[in-house]
Amino acid sequence: MGHRFTASVTDSFRHNLQLVFQSAGITPKYADTDMPNGPLFGHILRHIRECDFCVFDDRETEVRPNVFIELGAAIALGRPHFYFSFQKKREVVIGRKRECIVAPSDLDGMLCVRYASYEELFREFAMRLPGFLTDRGLAAPRKTPR
Repeated sequence: MGHRFTASVTDSFRHNLQLVFQSAGITPKYADTDMPNGPLFGHILRHIRECDFCVFDDRETEVRPNVFIELGAAIALGRPHFYFSFQKKREVVIGRKRECIVAPSDLDGMLCVRYASYEELFREFAMRLPGFLTDRGLAAPRKTPR
């Protein structure tokens, strides 16, 4: 999971993600839960290489966009992923013009869930996750009754 490590994001994001994952029998892994024995980015790359799929959230990443580097690494490594794009990003002043920060245009067309609230996001994610897992051969086979 790649996301901004602030209380306002971490607590709500991880709680809601855990609720969705529990129903699918998925155990999330976060780079900050086990301390690396080397550079943090190498540790993150190892997690990306070893995971079944990745989830990246860009909420509150405007001033620390590390999540985009991690997302780029997952793309380069061919790892299945979800990209959650928060639609109420902050505004910046460029010259005399105020503009909303937007996600990099290179991410257009990717598997992206745009959202305005975590409630909206996780309702959508819960509906999309089963198909995502099935399409990528990650869903546990269903047992048929005898």
